[in-house]
Amino acid sequence: MLALYYAPGSAAIAPQAVMEELGLDYELRLLDRATRAQKAPDYLALNPSGRIPTLIDGDLTLFETGAILLHLIGAHPGARPGAALAPAPGGRDHALFLQWLFHLTTTPQVTFHEYFYPE
Repeated sequence: MLALYYAPGSAAIAPQAVMEELGLDYELRLLDRATRAQKAPDYLALNPSGRIPTLIDGDLTLFETGAILLHLIGAHPGARPGAALAPAPGGRDHALFLQWLFHLTTTPQVTFHEYFYPE
């Protein structure tokens, strides 16, 4: 069973979109930022950074959006026919895929963070 810890407006939107595209069954687990649920001891036991998202896939717990995305794409490549979300490793296309994946999971986040938390 897949479970994704998320909060509205967080980077969890990317893993959720990938799970939808792959047609996977998953459970969403809301973290209430207003009560700082992402800093609660039970969540910190899963994700010591206290950031969102975190994915549970059986006995595997992952955090960091890029790692979650690569895991989902690699672990469930044929979940939905035609949902090839990444080029095969080793070639130019895969290298460019990785470049944009890491750009999108890091660079815009800084700008969004500054926008949402100007203090």
